[in-house]
Amino acid sequence: MRGSRLQDAFPARPANLQLSDIDSAFPLQEYIAHLVQLDPHDVNAIVSVPEAKKDDASGSGGSAEDRESGVDESCWIYEQLR
Repeated sequence: MRGSRLQDAFPARPANLQLSDIDSAFPLQEYIAHLVQLDPHDVNAIVSVPEAKKDDASGSGGSAEDRESGVDESCWIYEQLR
């Protein structure tokens, strides 16, 4: 909107936001957008698959590889390309 502040259009999120903290229908998309807003020049952080929290890694669903990274690598790549 014309005349709106950046803070009003995009509310600030904490710098240490984890993927598991996002409660949304599109958490990967929002997490990538958050990383871009933090530092658009840190390409390594933006494209790296996020690590799972220690308590999330012990979940019973998915493969061992998915539990270690916290995100299905195919979904992560899809969201990066989208």
